[in-house]
Amino acid sequence: MKSFVTYFIKYPIAANLLMFAIILMGLFAGSQLKFTFFPEVEVRVVNVTAVYPGAAPSEIEEGIVAKIEEEVKGLTGVKKIQSVSSENLGNVTITLEQGTD
Repeated sequence: MKSFVTYFIKYPIAANLLMFAIILMGLFAGSQLKFTFFPEVEVRVVNVTAVYPGAAPSEIEEGIVAKIEEEVKGLTGVKKIQSVSSENLGNVTITLEQGTD
């Protein structure tokens, strides 16, 4: 390591050429990167949240969550349906199969 540093101290032009080569390689590599501002993202989970202030969990389950589940069951591409009913709130999580639009 010491001889490596001593070499570049003794020959500063070689150090500058190496630095220039590294910068050129970095610029070339950076120009080859592919990026997009809005990449295509496949969303496979949909959450439906229903708020019903003052309602008991059983009311939310029967009045809201069960109806949402029944409607979603008829759709194609649905892999799994999970639901949670609590006081004032019902949440249905729908997992879609890959490639479902």
